[in-house]
Amino acid sequence: MKQNMIAWLKPHLNALPAEAKALCLNLYESEEDGEFDAQLVACAAYDREDPDWACPQNELYTTGEELFGFAAEDWEAALDLMLETMSEAVAEGILPDTIEYVAAGFVDGDLEEVFYRA
Repeated sequence: MKQNMIAWLKPHLNALPAEAKALCLNLYESEEDGEFDAQLVACAAYDREDPDWACPQNELYTTGEELFGFAAEDWEAALDLMLETMSEAVAEGILPDTIEYVAAGFVDGDLEEVFYRA
């Protein structure tokens, strides 16, 4: 599943505007039990103390309705899986050089920091 997610991410990462500094992986619970969706958002700025930095009015780029669907035991497992996947994406070096910050979380919850370049 992680490699499928990274394969989904790559073309979107290549399409990011040059001014993108931060990425957020928004997670959604699907209508089906045990099903979840992920959406990538890029912004020109971020605030490590304020999770609202990734709100729609700050978006430079989004995958919009092109969501990545996946299964997980529950919402905690879904979040853990996305955090692990984004950490692997960072480790693989597929992020554009302009990206300074990466976070992931459910749209109605807190964001978890995945990567920060000081």
